[in-house]
Amino acid sequence: MDDIEVPQYFVCPISLQIMQDPVTAITGITYDRYSIEHWLFQSKNTTCPVTKQPLPRDSELTPNHTLRRLIQAWCTDNASHGIDRIPTPKPPLDKAQVLKLLKDFWNPKLQLKIIRKIEFLATESEGNRKYLVDAGVAKAILLFIANRCYKEGLVDGLEEALSILHFVQISSEELCLLFMENDQIIDSLTWVFGCKLQNQIAVSTHAVLVLKSMIQKAHSSVLETLNPDFFKKLVGVLRNGITQQGTNAALHIMLDACPWERNRIKMVDAGAVYELIELEFEAPEKKTTELILGILFHMCSCFDGWAQFLSHKGGICVVSKRLLRVSPSADDRAILIFSLICKYSGTNIVLQEMLEVGAVSRLCTLLQIDCAPYLKDKAGILSRVCPISLQIMQDPVTAITGITYDRYSIEHWLFQSKNTTCPVTKQPLPRDSELTPNHTLRRLIQAWCTDNASHGIDRIPTPKPPLDKAQVLKLLKDFWNPKLQLKIIRKIEFLATESEGNRKYLVDAGVAKAILLFIANRCYKEGLVDGLEEALSILHFVRISSEELSLLFMENDQIIDSLTWVFGCKLQNQIAVSTHAVLVLKSMIQKAHSSVLETLNPDFFKKLVGVLRNGITQQGTNAALHIMLDACPWGRNRVKMVDAGAVYELIELEFEAPEKKTTELILGILFHMCSCFDGWAQFLSHKGGICVVSKRLEFLKLVSY
Repeated sequence: MDDIEVPQYFVCPISLQIMQDPVTAITGITYDRYSIEHWLFQSKNTTCPVTKQPLPRDSELTPNHTLRRLIQAWCTDNASHGIDRIPTPKPPLDKAQVLKLLKDFWNPKLQLKIIRKIEFLATESEGNRKYLVDAGVAKAILLFIANRCYKEGLVDGLEEALSILHFVQISSEELCLLFMENDQIIDSLTWVFGCKLQNQIAVSTHAVLVLKSMIQKAHSSVLETLNPDFFKKLVGVLRNGITQQGTNAALHIMLDACPWERNRIKMVDAGAVYELIELEFEAPEKKTTELILGILFHMCSCFDGWAQFLSHKGGICVVSKRLLRVSPSADDRAILIFSLICKYSGTNIVLQEMLEVGAVSRLCTLLQIDCAPYLKDKAGILSRVCPISLQIMQDPVTAITGITYDRYSIEHWLFQSKNTTCPVTKQPLPRDSELTPNHTLRRLIQAWCTDNASHGIDRIPTPKPPLDKAQVLKLLKDFWNPKLQLKIIRKIEFLATESEGNRKYLVDAGVAKAILLFIANRCYKEGLVDGLEEALSILHFVRISSEELSLLFMENDQIIDSLTWVFGCKLQNQIAVSTHAVLVLKSMIQKAHSSVLETLNPDFFKKLVGVLRNGITQQGTNAALHIMLDACPWGRNRVKMVDAGAVYELIELEFEAPEKKTTELILGILFHMCSCFDGWAQFLSHKGGICVVSKRLEFLKLVSY
């Protein structure tokens, strides 16, 4: 191309290239569409590059057709100088097009065609990706992988689906709802590792990257329940080989799962320690080494992991070689590993090996050279770490066994995990035993954090005094003041979600009974929904005892009616509210006396069947089915359920091929329904009844029995 002068207003201020698709931002500056979209969405800037004025990511980018035509005309006039005419750009994607694509996506005949089109749009531009994210495409693609590819064993469209998820990620809120609707999402992504595809390494890499993104956003309840097969497949990916990016993503997942002891045990059982040591022998990049050493530290904190580490002939050797060679972060993790080995082993054989491979000499060198003081102080840090979470304690408390833990960790151990022994000494540790605040240790930790602030360590705040019975009784007293009621109920909800210890005090003080009376006497009788959502959230955490429930039914016979009334309310978070109401009902029905179950009215079953018909979360569906199954032993309840159309709805629900537990509940209820004439007749009147049940042989065995 000859040297010619390009008009300045033809050039994009970001890329400094002639604009292909000029668009004008709300600040009045014109940019090339690709450049400004990359600036806003990929680089996550929120200001105009030229004027520095605020420029929100969702602001309109107006096509500058006049300027584009001028540029095209100029290119045509200068074609003799080797300048190609820029093509007229396609109109940008809009929300209506995405919604139309999503609607067509659920048509089985069009699915593969649509998924390839979505992949093309996702790779085309940042603007397209924004619209796809806003429309919820990520959730739809994850359901496609789980419900079509995984369940049916089909791989058509799988590669494209994972490619889309690489560009279009799901939000934390959508992910939370998705896990409630479908508990096979994670299983479907790990299933990908065993598929035989032409681009298997690329597909596995995308699957691991998607998993990493999901695990980082997932609630702790999801991380706590990861199954052993998940870790076996993740370790298998490291063993069979994957891209460097995929390897780091797999290691990130394992590190995020490490804080839970049961996950560490599952990883050890999957052979993670051995594979990590083998991977480290390949002398990977700095980031990979830091991740490996971080995971190995967690592994060595449990007996089986520590034993597996020592059983590998190269374990101590490979960690020793990383000291003073990679980074301060890697040194930090290596020292912690050696600290655990010396703390839990200390045998002559182990010490001899540490001497032979140079670990001891390197540790001595570290104490003498000019390096970060916090590395030299690591041995002292171990006394500040909680034995459960392996993190610096925020609120140290001492149990009656003499061991100090972080309050959150030991309360979770006692109340949520329902353990009754000390994690360290294995001595009895009752749930109602006193946890004494260790103020001296807390002040020492705070002083240490202050001294090491220059190394990026934040000072831990002084914890609030724990909730006590007197405070709860004061709250309950204020709760019955109509003017304070909504304020108090929100405060109780905050306390219930804050810690296990708070929930224990709330249960002991009888908060559940007070909240149930609030729903029955204020919300239900007066038709008010203010505070209803918070009340049900509290009952989700604070359950009522069988004795209190029995007395409550004697005082107020509208408790159950008030909870079923919730299903018909119009609230912003109606699905979540209905789910909480069903879960509370399930807990109450399971504890209720038989006299209550015998007198359930027809409207109760009509509303319960209505919940199944209108749709609810998977957890809520199972809870509603549990309630129906618990009510089935009484013949009059079975008749009421049949009259409410339960048989038809159960068959329709089973046609959606739900999870195993849901199917078992449905077939159990149908078995009871078919024991009465009307239920049997209603079952046969449904054209798909026999068909759907014939596919479930376990039900046929039950009937024949």
